[in-house]
Amino acid sequence: MTQPDDDPRDALIDSLYAAVNAPAMWPDAAVRIGAELGGTAYLFEFSAGGRHTGRYCSPEQALVPLQLLVALKTASGRSMLGFMLNEAELQTPYCKQALTSQIDDLLWAGPHSDLVQTHGLLAAVRANGGGRDIFMLLSMPGSPGLSAANFPFTRRLLQALGQGLELAGQRRNHMLDLQRQRMLTRHDGGNAILIDEMRRVVATTPGGIEALAAADLFDTRSGRLQIVPKDVDELLDELLEEVRQHDRSGPPPAIQIRDSLHSRFDGALCRFVLRTVWPVPGLDAEPSDGHVLITLREAPAISRDARDALQSVFGLSKSEARLAYYLAMTGSLTETLETLCITRNTGKTHLRRIFEKTGAGSQTELYQLMFRISALY
Repeated sequence: MTQPDDDPRDALIDSLYAAVNAPAMWPDAAVRIGAELGGTAYLFEFSAGGRHTGRYCSPEQALVPLQLLVALKTASGRSMLGFMLNEAELQTPYCKQALTSQIDDLLWAGPHSDLVQTHGLLAAVRANGGGRDIFMLLSMPGSPGLSAANFPFTRRLLQALGQGLELAGQRRNHMLDLQRQRMLTRHDGGNAILIDEMRRVVATTPGGIEALAAADLFDTRSGRLQIVPKDVDELLDELLEEVRQHDRSGPPPAIQIRDSLHSRFDGALCRFVLRTVWPVPGLDAEPSDGHVLITLREAPAISRDARDALQSVFGLSKSEARLAYYLAMTGSLTETLETLCITRNTGKTHLRRIFEKTGAGSQTELYQLMFRISALY
């Protein structure tokens, strides 16, 4: 009796692990699979957004078989491609006959017209973070299709593909994380958040996580980042559109930068800096899409100890020190007067005396003085 270890098909199964980790090797593996099963083998990888990535099958090679999957209908009348992407059980083979019977003959006129009435096997072999990998075998026209004797080998093939693709995906994700962390290091101070083209937060600095928690700046309840100030969110849209339109096969475009000032609910000012970032050359990883790096810079808080120090060092009264403190915090004399419940004339008198005692010639100089004192505490 022939032992499983002696099965000549084992070498083909073993080669799949290398082929899915090195997509350039997949065409050779596909030819060997097709020869073994009597057909043409394809492997399609789809992203979370339903986009064919072209990793294992070029767009030109994938055009006709994917058109076929779109045109085919399930028993419930929906697209076979939609079924394979969203509902089909993993590694379960679906054998189909007369695949082109529902397609207008004009679609197949020309070099692919021989696909009419072909047989095929379909299988979703792996779920990959919202997308799927789909294996497809189109049997040679006129052949009886996949024979029952080949079913056991086909199941082994699908299992090996699934395991190999899972390992390859884990490696790519690890390298992608490294790429994203290197993109994140390009910010120059402040809290930083890295966004992919789907508006998902893929990396942050420790302070970036805290910034996301500030409900008046960001909203992530939908799973996609929205910047609450509408004008800033529109700037983000502009940059994301450029990222989406970039052809990954070409060189990265010039970095685009946008920035905007925003007043928070507490009156404190913050600055958004948005820029496109692209993969770092030389890192051992496959090309990845561009991202948008969002840096949030917030005016530092002024310690209450600075208010007391200002009073003792410069001889300010308690009322004058309080006005100087709140003025530096809000940047608005009107808001400060409302907070302290004092009249405008009284506020102007306090401010004139503060300037005389501290030597500050303007509100800006007073703020700079307060900040320097605050940095000591």
